[in-house]
Amino acid sequence: LCCELVRLTDAQKDALRAVIWAVKREGAASEGTAAAFVALLDDVVAAGAATVLLACTELPLVDVAAYCAAANRKVPAVDLLDPTRLVAAAVVDAVHAGPPSQ
Repeated sequence: LCCELVRLTDAQKDALRAVIWAVKREGAASEGTAAAFVALLDDVVAAGAATVLLACTELPLVDVAAYCAAANRKVPAVDLLDPTRLVAAAVVDAVHAGPPSQ
């Protein structure tokens, strides 16, 4: 593998579920929800994560950069990958490349 997988603890899994359900309930991420997600990101960075896959459609709705700016704190040093954006970009690239050559 190119990278090491950081597994969430049971407490971190509970915190992640709480963030996801809060976004579902709120329709966006409140300041408290964003704070909880940023705290979770801080934890996984401390555990060695360099990249986090936002593998739930609610997670990209948490604006980590905006929360950190408003809270006057550093953004966690981790790359956030939104699978929906990655798939959309790949589809656009495929369309622009045209059909595969025979």
